[in-house]
Amino acid sequence: MNQYGAPYMGSKSKIAEDILAILPRGKRFVDLFGGGFAMTHCAMLSGKYEEFYYNELNPLVVDMIKKAIAGEYKNERRWIDRETFYNLKDTDGYVKLCWSFGNNGGNYLYAKEIEPWKKALHYARVLGDCSLLKEFGIDSNGSRQDIKANKDEYKEKYIKWYLKNICLSDADFNRLKNDLDKKIKDQKEELRQYLCNALKESGLTATEVDRRLNTQMSGHYFGRSQWAFPTREEYNKMRAFMPLKPYDEVYGYQELLQSLQSLQSLQSLELHCGSYVDYQHKEGDVVYCFDDETELLTKRGWVNVANIKKDDELLSREPNTARLEYIKNTKKIAINYTGYMYSYEGKNISINVSENHKLFISRKIGRKKERQDTTITADKAYTSSFQFISAGGIWKGTPEKTIKILGQEFDKIKFARLLGIFLTDGSINKQDNIFIYQTKESIRNTIKSLLIDLNIEFTEHKKYFYLSRKYKGYFKQFYLKEKRKIPQDFKDSNVEVLKSLLEGIIDGDGDNSRRRIYIGSKSLVDDIQEIIYKIGLSSCFYIKEPKQSFLKDENRYIKALKPYFVVSINNKKYLNHIHKNEKRNFYAGKLYCCCLEKWHTVLMRRHGKIIWINQCDPPYENTATYSEDGFNHKEFYDWVYSRPYRVYFSSYEISDTRFYKVWSKEKTQLLHGQGAGAKVQETVYCNQPDKVMLF
Repeated sequence: MNQYGAPYMGSKSKIAEDILAILPRGKRFVDLFGGGFAMTHCAMLSGKYEEFYYNELNPLVVDMIKKAIAGEYKNERRWIDRETFYNLKDTDGYVKLCWSFGNNGGNYLYAKEIEPWKKALHYARVLGDCSLLKEFGIDSNGSRQDIKANKDEYKEKYIKWYLKNICLSDADFNRLKNDLDKKIKDQKEELRQYLCNALKESGLTATEVDRRLNTQMSGHYFGRSQWAFPTREEYNKMRAFMPLKPYDEVYGYQELLQSLQSLQSLQSLELHCGSYVDYQHKEGDVVYCFDDETELLTKRGWVNVANIKKDDELLSREPNTARLEYIKNTKKIAINYTGYMYSYEGKNISINVSENHKLFISRKIGRKKERQDTTITADKAYTSSFQFISAGGIWKGTPEKTIKILGQEFDKIKFARLLGIFLTDGSINKQDNIFIYQTKESIRNTIKSLLIDLNIEFTEHKKYFYLSRKYKGYFKQFYLKEKRKIPQDFKDSNVEVLKSLLEGIIDGDGDNSRRRIYIGSKSLVDDIQEIIYKIGLSSCFYIKEPKQSFLKDENRYIKALKPYFVVSINNKKYLNHIHKNEKRNFYAGKLYCCCLEKWHTVLMRRHGKIIWINQCDPPYENTATYSEDGFNHKEFYDWVYSRPYRVYFSSYEISDTRFYKVWSKEKTQLLHGQGAGAKVQETVYCNQPDKVMLF
């Protein structure tokens, strides 16, 4: 496959030939949204056109293309370091696109921990200068063959050099190299143990340390859960009554840990160093108002914020009353943003938003310390005291007490309990046998009682319950276990029904004493988290690698065959705001958000952790542009439709029925912020019927 155009986020280089193959011949090829020049480049080599018209809004991109055509980059061999990149990226298109991560134009190509390594390889492969490799203790001729053959040895030598010269550490690399994750944990445990030993020698308790420091942080200093090393200020206070070494002497270990975590990427690093043309595009670094890993809860489920649509209905919470309701989104917002992002990572919270984004918080005010819901911009959070709002919402839901399935009417609460058990422990095979398998006698008694009360025909055999095949029309929807979902009519139900449904799910695949659920279906996890919040509780989930687990309630072990999801349930309505969990990072890129009709609160999920947050308040400060959806698609479609000549345009599937499909191809989405790894349909449309119509 040929490569066309310049490195460019969203480039159509890989499908350019396919698209050109179905377009008709003509005198002039007109590319109105030229981007990285891939389509025009491919058209010029196709032999189908005599003249070419390339148009692109970004002047830096146009300038880069002009210089490339003029041959200015023919012998391009420069190494662009981090400082040079940030100095030139706003004036030099080549530097901006070819030396940015994922060709996003905003962030430098390499992390600071691997920049010296990449520079040395660039010098060796591109400039024929191996002196930088020699500084790492690497004796290489710089050839691709040598570097590839000895990559593990060379990586080890580089990491040793980095630890000694950058981290100023004499740590034994051979002790660290085999399993950095484990070693990092071990190093943390060494630091924690050091503090615990000092506490023991002092003769004090953790509570007494809190009293002397006037904090509640001892659990973080001496405990394993959410362990954290004390700040310099707190550590120096502790030295007054505990036998501790100077802060800098001990904290050097912590700085080493941070660098090791970044250096982990070298373990899976593929060596593609050379000129910029050797760089293989990977997932981009596109930053949104809510970043690329953020989802919002809509009526159609959890949706990445970049894919929220105008007219979507999002679950919202009324301030102070906690009433829950789906509220219509009136606008999708897309802006170009340059500024700082507010990041917060806690045990049950993960947030990454622009600093002028509003957080939805709770405070106790006045003499009576009455709780009040309010908002605060993220940039004010660093100096403020408040709590995040986690759970406790009030959901009304549909009032129906019964549900009709296949002509038979059931008590909805009891059927919900049975449905929860079936979603986790039930199956339907190719022969349409509907059955539930359960080993625990108390749960089997519950199942039997439910089936009798609901008047559902069944047979019992050992630890199996076989339901009558006349119910296959309903249970057939749950045939694929990994894609199971809770039916919408149950998700819309009242709290009593939802509680019964959750009880059934816990009966089937849960540990009631620890309030955890073990699920193999991501779609079911999504629905479970939705009903948990409607009940008034909170939750988070994480992925576990296959291993043996003990179910205390059932007094048995289970072992998964593949990675599974663990949903943790709790009833904490508010979560403390802890300053050490905050970070401030600079970003430049496109931001997305929404605008609800009222209340303006949304349920946000990131890294499996869910929190209530406010929507953005447009227009943003420090923005170059502001428009709905970043690009006015309606105006563009209207313009295309009104043209008296044929216009072809490529897009993912669109809802506008005025246009004709002429070509479509499935591809894997690469842009991280828009569902990396997902299969999407790249489609070419035309405003008029075409001779090559395929659809």
